[in-house]
Amino acid sequence: CNPVRDSRNLHHHYLIYFRYNENGLVTETSISNIAVKMHRYSAWITPPVSCGLLAGVMRAHALEQQTVIERAFTPTEVFRAKEIKLMNSVRKEWLVTLFK
Repeated sequence: CNPVRDSRNLHHHYLIYFRYNENGLVTETSISNIAVKMHRYSAWITPPVSCGLLAGVMRAHALEQQTVIERAFTPTEVFRAKEIKLMNSVRKEWLVTLFK
């Protein structure tokens, strides 16, 4: 499990579980879909459904609007990401910061 800080309000801390599949690829978190911005990609990336995640309404919307693209990534890459964004239909999209 990984504690994260909601970047919209630095007083809110959450314990989020990153889920991954048998191949060691990130699928989603315990409360939302995930997207990361990595140094090697200019776009936000989110895991493809083939990794074993729930597609999610906000994730589908972001893909439709072309604000994210699908690429598989590992938990290590999450820790190295420039930015991390969570998304679900209740809270929409929000940036988080990992406590390291």
